[in-house]
Amino acid sequence: MIHSVCLHETLLHAYWSGEVYDENDQITVDRHLEYCESCVEKLNHIREKDAQFREQDMVETASVADTLTIPSVDREPNIPQAMPIEIRESSSWQWLGRLGGGGGGDVFLARNRVLGTLFAVKIVGLPNLQSRDSWKRSAREAIGCRIPPHVNFLRIEPPTLVGSHLLFPMQYVFGQDLEQLARSNGGTLSITWACHLVLQSLIGMAHAERYGIVHRDLKPANLAVGQDGVVKILDFGLAKQIECDTTLTQTGLTGVGTPQYLAPEQALGFRQGDTQSDQYSLGCTLYRLLVGHAPFDAPGDELSPDQIIQAKLKTTPPEVHTLNPAIPRELSKVIARMLHRKPAMRYPSMQDAARALAPFVTLDEIPDCPPWVLSAIIFRTIRF
Repeated sequence: MIHSVCLHETLLHAYWSGEVYDENDQITVDRHLEYCESCVEKLNHIREKDAQFREQDMVETASVADTLTIPSVDREPNIPQAMPIEIRESSSWQWLGRLGGGGGGDVFLARNRVLGTLFAVKIVGLPNLQSRDSWKRSAREAIGCRIPPHVNFLRIEPPTLVGSHLLFPMQYVFGQDLEQLARSNGGTLSITWACHLVLQSLIGMAHAERYGIVHRDLKPANLAVGQDGVVKILDFGLAKQIECDTTLTQTGLTGVGTPQYLAPEQALGFRQGDTQSDQYSLGCTLYRLLVGHAPFDAPGDELSPDQIIQAKLKTTPPEVHTLNPAIPRELSKVIARMLHRKPAMRYPSMQDAARALAPFVTLDEIPDCPPWVLSAIIFRTIRF
């Protein structure tokens, strides 16, 4: 079949980057390019931009490598003395510094002495794991290593027991989480940039959806973007596998997840969270990136967590185009559907939500992003 209209820009990017694996699709593109001068011109533009980006990327990568402040092997970082000596003196890890804490443990930057690779290692002491829920949460941290590899997921190694502590090694991302990224850009992102980042998140969760994994705490702070423009989904501490786990102790309305990004059905405890709930959370994330705050969390509202949940249960947030007239109404409708109070009224799957969002991404308008990054991800998941 020969296309009578020009090929989608993403398909041309995928074709140039060698991501069109289906033979029939390759033949279709080849035949179309034989007579469509417009698409040939677009493809030539893609080639030129690709070459320019690769040259620029080589220069910037060398520059970044020269300025990184990671301690050398000969320098001892300021590691807290509270770190158990059996971990501090481990032959497997060179500890480079503390990254942060939360979820019952501290996270350190470390270099694996065998692989020479940097990891973010979460250390959880057994005294913090004495309750049933603490054990379940820590076990869920390792769910990521059961998901087949995907570009939008961190590489997670199986946890190891060292003395009286569990170590959870995860791929370290040089970059920012989406909350930090938005704040460093004045509080919001451009329409196409925000859609690009959430689209990658949807595609990553579509991959998890195929294996029955839901996250249950998706929010800007749990989505990181690296220097290559690729989004990584973080923190599976609240994740669960649908077919094998159906309970988690909750207290009050907000026992699981973060209120500003929590789906209303999760807050009530009627559902423990499924892909529809994760879709709602990503809708809240896109809302925040576009207008500067999550639904029902605008500056001046000063609502408590329970009040935010009650608002989600009873009312509908203002559509984003009413808060920012530059946002297309059609995009506003996509977000409104992702944020529908009734799960059955949202998109049937993550992939369906991704299809709806894809038209609002223009590759040329995404800052510092390799043109092949998004095209490859989209084309593997969405059939044009």
